[in-house]
Amino acid sequence: MSFLEKVSKINNDPSIYGTFAEIGAGQEVAHAFFQVGRASSTIAKTMSAYDMKFSDAIYGEGKSYVCERRLQKMLTHEYELIVSRLKNRAEFTRFFVFADTVATGSQRKKIPGHGWLGVTFQHKPGAKISQVCLHVNFKPHSPLQQHRAVGEMGVNILYGCFHHYNNIHDFLSSVTEDFDLDSMEMDYIKFSGEVFSHIDQRSVAIELVKRGLTRSVIFNEQGLPKPPSVLLYKKHIAATQGSFLPLTSSKWKLMSSGAKNHQTKHGLTDDEILQLAGISVQSLYHQGEFDLDALYFRIDMLSQMNICVMVSDFSSDFSLIQRLNHYSTFSKALVVGSHSLTKVLDESHYQHLTGGLLEALGMMVSQNTTLYIYPVKFPGRDLLGSESVFLCQNKRMLLDYLKATGLCYELPRELADSDVLDYYSSELVRELVYAGQSWHKYVPKKIIPLIEQNKALLHKQMVSK
Repeated sequence: MSFLEKVSKINNDPSIYGTFAEIGAGQEVAHAFFQVGRASSTIAKTMSAYDMKFSDAIYGEGKSYVCERRLQKMLTHEYELIVSRLKNRAEFTRFFVFADTVATGSQRKKIPGHGWLGVTFQHKPGAKISQVCLHVNFKPHSPLQQHRAVGEMGVNILYGCFHHYNNIHDFLSSVTEDFDLDSMEMDYIKFSGEVFSHIDQRSVAIELVKRGLTRSVIFNEQGLPKPPSVLLYKKHIAATQGSFLPLTSSKWKLMSSGAKNHQTKHGLTDDEILQLAGISVQSLYHQGEFDLDALYFRIDMLSQMNICVMVSDFSSDFSLIQRLNHYSTFSKALVVGSHSLTKVLDESHYQHLTGGLLEALGMMVSQNTTLYIYPVKFPGRDLLGSESVFLCQNKRMLLDYLKATGLCYELPRELADSDVLDYYSSELVRELVYAGQSWHKYVPKKIIPLIEQNKALLHKQMVSK
């Protein structure tokens, strides 16, 4: 169904009536309803408090005007007004409030735009309210294109609330119909209230990545989906990519040591640094089908270790760091084992860049990123430091340059001999679990009960091999 057909269908439904409150990016959503005709049957009020003094007087003071808290204040205030002033319509009207607060970006200043959009509504007259709230990032385009994208997205959300609230997959399909991926992305969406009480918020977050609506979503230390722009704001980040099925003691040692070294280097408190595990969505397919249970297991396991999880479509560490740079200008630590160096320095990951590997490393470094390399010791073998990894001469010189300039740090061998555990891969632990052999000493003690509860899931991974 086209954008204008959705508008027309809402305008011709006498039971749908409400308010549009929009700050930033014009009043594009309300404008769409005026375009089609019969807008008076849908719109009780439109408003836009652009001036901060006016906005504060109406919705209360706040430190930020483009955030979820401001959106919630707008939705609450306007909904209370409409239900109190139009009590005479309550028996036959499904009231709603659509609100957005948006900051468009600037191509000239290279400032990315973003915005919050939401709807509070009744699915039937007299019902308790339900709500949809989402965050979008704008891509480098003209303000006019960004305005148009907000208008189309707003109409799609409102239509989905009234016509697809009972089927979340249809809702997402409707909301993202004619979604212009070149103009913006949706990196967070939250459903709440009466008609959405059955919704699994985590599966919805993953759907955003699977459908290509965003390149990544993030889960906090409690394993809950959160807005990346909020969770990562003003945070120093220590990140590691991996399969984490399951998390091994050696991997955990690598991650925690990298975070501690970065914390010491920058003089950070525990609250200032965030540990993050990157998981590629491509690794979550099992025999051609997406394995949601395996993902939940990983998220739950990592959250028990107080690690946030970013699920993305990224195949390289470079892409992960670039994504983190979008949300935080603070320092980043990319923590890798020495055995992964060849993957980090693999030119095939950077063919989309004009300068290839050199440009990728330059872009990471320019954003205050440090590469931490930890020697890996495989059972029965000598310690594998970066000097033992086979690299061509050019890559070796590049790595030496990064070390000399402090952009790459390697755990000294004299510390590594006593500090590095024998490296056991996740695959080996799965094999031990499947064979009924002792595996407990190869994983952190804290997650042993969770692995015990999910042995069948790990068995399934082995049976298909």
